[in-house]
Formats: sequence, C-alpha cells, structure tokens
Amino acid sequence: MGEAQVYAMLDPRSAEAQNLLSSRGFKLVLMRQTEEEEYWQLFDPQAHPCFPLSRKIQFLVVLSTPQQKVPTAVMPGTEVGRRVKARVFQRASQAEFTSAVKARYGACIITGTRLTERHSWPWVEACHIDTQENEEGFLADNSVDNGLFLRSDLQRLFINKMISIDAETGQVLFNAALENDESISSCYQALAGKTCALWHAVPPGTRQRLRNLR
Repeated sequence: MGEAQVYAMLDPRSAEAQNLLSSRGFKLVLMRQTEEEEYWQLFDPQAHPCFPLSRKIQFLVVLSTPQQKVPTAVMPGTEVGRRVKARVFQRASQAEFTSAVKARYGACIITGTRLTERHSWPWVEACHIDTQENEEGFLADNSVDNGLFLRSDLQRLFINKMISIDAETGQVLFNAALENDESISSCYQALAGKTCALWHAVPPGTRQRLRNLR
C-alpha cells in the first residue's frame, strides 16, 4: 500500500480543518471545554455521532499515501495552529514549574500540610504569584521564585485575592472587605495574622514578588 506520511497537522478550530471535513460530509463540533481541554464530537453525513462520547482533540493529522490523494484545500507543511502549540508548550512549562515548586517546599507554606501521594485530600498545589502574560499569551514569569505551594482551598483564596501574605513578616492577611464576613469559615479566620509555617523557606526572590502585589 505504500508508506503513509504526515502531510499536515491542523487546529480543529481552523477553517482548513472544518473545510476538509465538510468536503467529505463530516462535521466536527465543539461540545464542551474546560480551562485545559476541549471535547469534540464528529458527525457523519447522516448527522450520526461517530464517537460514543465526545473526545479530547488537540489537532488533526492529515496523512498522504501513494493511494490516497492529498486534499487540495490543505497546504503541505501546515502545522498545528498557534493556539494549540501555545497550549501544549504551556502545559510542559507548567509541569516543570510545578515540580520545581514542589521540590522547594514539599508542603503548604501557610499551614505546613504535606503533599501526600496516597490521598487526594488535603491536596497541595503550586500556584503563581504574578500571573501577568506576555505578548504570546504565556505567563511572563514561570520561574520557581514566582511560585507558592498552598493547600488547595488556600490556593483558591490566594488567587482570588481573598488572602495575601505579607512580604516582610510572612503573616497571612485577609482582604479587608472580608474580615467581618460571616461566610468565611472560622477555621480560615483563625489563620489571620499567623506567620506562614514555612516562611523560613521562602527566598528573597519570592518575597519580592509578594511585595510587588501590593
């Protein structure tokens, strides 16, 4: 039959991908998406779904063989769209960042709760202090000094600016507007004014980034 070769890689959102499928009577529809994944369903010419459940698709691969004519609508060498390439690169970068922050602290810097592999809760996660993006849509600062290791619930309070950490003392501070909010659990309110358990492990570079959040 001859050897198949990769002729092109297409972003499923691109006009090229949609036109290619349409020319064969198929339609690819985005059914749902999360912050990291997109789930697609492919419908045949009779509008029947081709997959039992929607599937994660990052890109479409167009193959060429001696027996299979390459579609004229697809330009040879077309690569995955910028959006998909950026997402793949950012995932790899995020994994490296997470590993570095985990290695530095190994536990929530506020409470000292250690990360455990056997249990899913309480979990401890890496998060960024400065979340500004560059022109390409990547985080401008993905260094370990821009990271904190926080228990999952505290991480969400931090990224939503409900709590902060004083860069000089390491004390946990609540957003002034929430100090008397009865909806904030007493167990969280008890953290107010306490010094982070691992403050001694937080280097000057990270403290400076916390200072810049003011």
